[in-house]
Amino acid sequence: MEERQTSTRLFSDPVKLDRNNRQPLYEQLEKILLRDIQGRENGEMMPTEKELCVQYGISRQTVRQTFKRLSEGGYLVRTAGRGTVVSHPKIARDNGWALENFNLEMRQHGIKPETKILCLDVIPGSPFFNERLGLDRHERLIFLRRLRFTNGWPYMVSDSYLPYKKLAGLEKKQEALERDSLHVIIEKHFHHVFTSADRSVEAIPVPAREAGDLGIIPGSPVLYSETVWHVSAGFAVEFVMEWYRGDRSCFTMTLGRKDMDTGGEGSGQGRHGEVHP
Repeated sequence: MEERQTSTRLFSDPVKLDRNNRQPLYEQLEKILLRDIQGRENGEMMPTEKELCVQYGISRQTVRQTFKRLSEGGYLVRTAGRGTVVSHPKIARDNGWALENFNLEMRQHGIKPETKILCLDVIPGSPFFNERLGLDRHERLIFLRRLRFTNGWPYMVSDSYLPYKKLAGLEKKQEALERDSLHVIIEKHFHHVFTSADRSVEAIPVPAREAGDLGIIPGSPVLYSETVWHVSAGFAVEFVMEWYRGDRSCFTMTLGRKDMDTGGEGSGQGRHGEVHP
């Protein structure tokens, strides 16, 4: 019954296959199913081969070829006894892009990035956030909340806190912030060059507000990170908290040996720079 309900949603306004088109039917069907997969969660059932054959008047061989291509692309998983389920490929944040920006990194991986500004305002200082930026507790902050998309899917929501005295005017650049990287804007307009970051990452249940932004159930697993970003002038210019969908993201890092200060060889784990959206 559940599988039938899932299929009905797909076929409520079906796109027809064009048999006069030079594009093979399995490729046309693949495009249709890819659009549908974007609106489904990991593990959600797809229609059966028989249902697709009846809906589109095509052979089972054509459907199987389409499922095979989508499975090889990481979008579907075919399991014995259960059927075909959605499997969104995870997007890896690569530490090799440490000081680059989210938009550039995604485009280099063939992914279309988008940003929606949820809030941009000047707020009173807070002991918690000001301490992380090395500011007096009463200094005002710029608060920036963004929802980031990859290929149209909600991917990550972030809360950035920035020193108002050093970045006054940033709160008026909402249009630019939806188009360009925050770090690019800071370097270009405020002449602060990013040099390093301190970051922590952990898996947590997603809070209700972030779950709503990301389109997932409250309590679902997310990768949560906190990062303090430093610039060449020697101060922290951003403290950011980020919630990444756990079913669509992962972090990668390079491990190696690290020399100890005493000159001897230690067996620490060195991480080359970490990335930031």
